[in-house]
Amino acid sequence: ANTLARSAPVYPANDNVLAASLTPSVSSSNPLTTCHWREKANLAAYRPPTATIEANPAQLNSPHKQNGLLKWHYSTTSPSGSVPSSGADVTIPAGKSVLISSCSVKSTDVFGLINLPAGTSLIFDDADISIAATGFNVTGTMKAGSETCRLRSKITITLHGKRGERDSTITWVKGISVTGTIDIHGAQYFPTWTRLAMTAKSNDNIIFIQDIVNWQPGQRIVITTTELKDARDWHRNEERTIVSVKK
Repeated sequence: ANTLARSAPVYPANDNVLAASLTPSVSSSNPLTTCHWREKANLAAYRPPTATIEANPAQLNSPHKQNGLLKWHYSTTSPSGSVPSSGADVTIPAGKSVLISSCSVKSTDVFGLINLPAGTSLIFDDADISIAATGFNVTGTMKAGSETCRLRSKITITLHGKRGERDSTITWVKGISVTGTIDIHGAQYFPTWTRLAMTAKSNDNIIFIQDIVNWQPGQRIVITTTELKDARDWHRNEERTIVSVKK
C-alpha cells in the first residue's frame, strides 16, 4: 500500500475530557475537520454511542447448545425416516427443535418450502452455513444465536423461484413468511457510522476517523459526499472495501 505523506492527527489522551477546551494538535498543513473537538462537545447528542469493544465476547444462553436438539441430517429426525433431500418440501416434526449445522446441507441443495409449524424450532449452529430453498413458512420459531450469544459465523439463506410457480392456495412466493418468531443475533460492529478526523483527499488510500471501531477487513463502507446535491441520479458518495484497520 502507498504511504501517505500526511501525518495522522494527534488525539487527546482522554477522549472524555471537556472537548470544548481542546484544540487539534496537528500542523497547519494537515488540517483536521474545523473545530473537531468543539464540534464533538456541542453535538454530543448526535454522536454514535460509546461502547467497549470486545473481540470475542462470551456466549451465554446459546440456543445451538441446548439439550434435546435433533440433527437436520439424521434420518431419525424425520417421521419418514429419511434425510431431507434437494427439491423436497421439509416440515419440522411437531413439538421438536432441529439444529442445522455446516454438515447438514450440501452447497448444491435447493429445498422446496421449509415449514416450521407452531411449537417447533429451527436453530442454526454457530458455523458457516448456506441453505437454499423456495421459501420458509415460520409459524414456529427460527433462531440464530441470542442476545447473550452473538454468532460469529456466516449464515447465508438463498431463496429460489419465480412468481406464480406455486398454487393459488399460497399467497406468497419465494420469501420468508413469519407469523411466529424469527430471532437472529450476529456479531455487533459499531459504531455503524462515524466522521472523518482529517480531510480525505483524492487518491488517498487511508482515512482517519473520530471513533474507535471494530470493523473488519473485507467489510464495505460508504464515504458520503460533501456536495450540496445528494440524489439517486447524481451524487459523489463512494463505496470502498476495508483492507486493514489500525488503532
